[in-house]
Amino acid sequence: MLSPDTRVLLTDALQPPAGYRVDRVVTTTYSLDLTALLLAPLSFAARSGADNVDDADPIALLESIRRYIGSMTVFAQAGGLKLPARYRTVLSFAENAVVEVRAPQPGRLFHPKIWLLRFVSEEDGGHLHRFLCSSRNLTFDASWDTLLVLDEEPEAEEVVDPTPIAKFVATLPDLATTPMPVARAAAVRDLARTVRGARFTCPAPFTSMTLHPLGLTAGAALPIPDAADRALVISPFFDPATSRRFAAIAPGARIVSRAETFDRTGSDAFARAETFTLQSVADRPGDDESAPEPGSEVGGVPSGCTPRRSPSTSARKRC
Repeated sequence: MLSPDTRVLLTDALQPPAGYRVDRVVTTTYSLDLTALLLAPLSFAARSGADNVDDADPIALLESIRRYIGSMTVFAQAGGLKLPARYRTVLSFAENAVVEVRAPQPGRLFHPKIWLLRFVSEEDGGHLHRFLCSSRNLTFDASWDTLLVLDEEPEAEEVVDPTPIAKFVATLPDLATTPMPVARAAAVRDLARTVRGARFTCPAPFTSMTLHPLGLTAGAALPIPDAADRALVISPFFDPATSRRFAAIAPGARIVSRAETFDRTGSDAFARAETFTLQSVADRPGDDESAPEPGSEVGGVPSGCTPRRSPSTSARKRC
């Protein structure tokens, strides 16, 4: 289960291992706050203790940006950039790292939220990779989110196949709305090349894992089984057909989503499942993460996840 006692800060997850420095970074997001982007170079630089851009030493912030922004590329949904109320000159450095993209399938949105980092040893020049998969965008939204962290361990015996990560990252430059600088696109593809040999380990207590980038191929089926002993599905968005398929995977399948999603989809689609929503205390007001993009899944995505039990069912359960 997902334990609320196991907590990892994104800023901590971005810091390099002891004896290593950041060599290359690719991250993806639906919406992007440029000021939030500045936290990544601060984290790379080093355990500086600053977890707020406003509290950071201006000289240290500028040095971190200059040092790391050239090795970092951020792919964001076209139209999903959020400019700060007070523009900082240092943001001009961060803007160079941002690439606006569109989903490869017409009528879809670019929604992945991953980080792929490559660290280089200061002793022998060897590489280590780290992969993060988050449920939140790169903004200052204050909601709880989940974060998968896969670290490379060269001596590990049970490893996660990195091929899906490599294929996904290699595809990103082709999604750009305008041609990327040749050197930056080459750097992204080089990271995709080296991660193919990474030996990622599963977080305990899991012993195996398969990664599935979605939406890259037209007509590709969802990688879900027809039947299972148990099923837990967490998603802010559903359509009726997908809802019925998930609800029928296993007896008493458990589905966690937003109240608006349950209301819009209708109770019939989830008749064979147990539906849950998050408690209101898990969703604190934060910056709006929606992008002014036509065709959004719900016509304007609210910040965070504030669902409740579908009102058309007799029982109301909260996570």
